[in-house]
Amino acid sequence: MPAGRLRDRIALLTRLSGRDAVGQLRDGWSESSPIWADVQMIGGREQIRAGREVSEGQYSIRIRHRPGVTTAHRIRLEASGEVLDIKLAQPDQRRTWLTITAEMVDS
Repeated sequence: MPAGRLRDRIALLTRLSGRDAVGQLRDGWSESSPIWADVQMIGGREQIRAGREVSEGQYSIRIRHRPGVTTAHRIRLEASGEVLDIKLAQPDQRRTWLTITAEMVDS
């Protein structure tokens, strides 16, 4: 894929865990620096759950290969601010590109 196709910016989110200086449990997400990506929405639907309308979207995201990306990470789309759960992170054979399948996080 030519670099010109990487037109979207994303951030990789890593869960923070452990305790702070006072001993309190920390729970949150650490954000990486911006990453150029090719983001494609591959499906979506709306449905009623627990009496409210819920939208779901599935995305295919392609970035340059980054070791260590797993389903424990999340992705934030910089353009919309949406947060996505990573369902699959699959490198190509030469480890040049990483294709990520992700879904919107229920809020």
